[in-house]
Amino acid sequence: MTSIPFFQVDAFAEAPLTGNPAAVMPLDKWLADDVMQAIASENNLAETAFTVPAESGDVDFHLRWFTPTVEIKMCGHATLAAAHILLHGERGRFDTLSGILSVERNGDRLELGPLSATVESLLDHYDHVAKLVGVEHVGVGSDYDLDGYDALPPEYANWLRSLYKSSYAFRDKMDTDGVNHYLRMFDLTEGLIRRGYSDPDIRLILGGNFRRVLTQIWTTKFS
Repeated sequence: MTSIPFFQVDAFAEAPLTGNPAAVMPLDKWLADDVMQAIASENNLAETAFTVPAESGDVDFHLRWFTPTVEIKMCGHATLAAAHILLHGERGRFDTLSGILSVERNGDRLELGPLSATVESLLDHYDHVAKLVGVEHVGVGSDYDLDGYDALPPEYANWLRSLYKSSYAFRDKMDTDGVNHYLRMFDLTEGLIRRGYSDPDIRLILGGNFRRVLTQIWTTKFS
């Protein structure tokens, strides 16, 4: 029987038994995809990170993430968990489905390098959720301030910041390239059309689903 190292790491944790748990399983070489998926299902954590050493000098490890049901393209906390187990120097680089990710040591913390999310990244999320639970459960959250939280009244911005736990970042600016102005909703719509969404489905994603759910809630609450 093959023995595979197993680690469970709590990322974003300020104390024991807190944070976001992830499994880390370092491998010498990739297992079959269905085997890794079965292992992730058995682990039953939000993500299991599988790694193999890289042969080139450009990166240190190849990294893949699996939920209990599917392989995903990006997981920040599982990347940090893998770095916690594997990183011995000041910096590590991982080759992933989202490109090369860097993790650096900053005192007693590990920090994920900057990522450049785009409209296409956002559309990838919509595709993923639509495949998981159906397009009737996908919606564009357009209730945030695209000019950044620093455009809010100071007292409101301070109140909003106070709601965040110290272990989570508070983003002062919208950090999705290409989704930084209200007119960019047209770009988002064009992307949905380009990916083959029908007009009725696009109407659901751009507000129809929220309107349906809120109508059900408010009708029940106030009837």
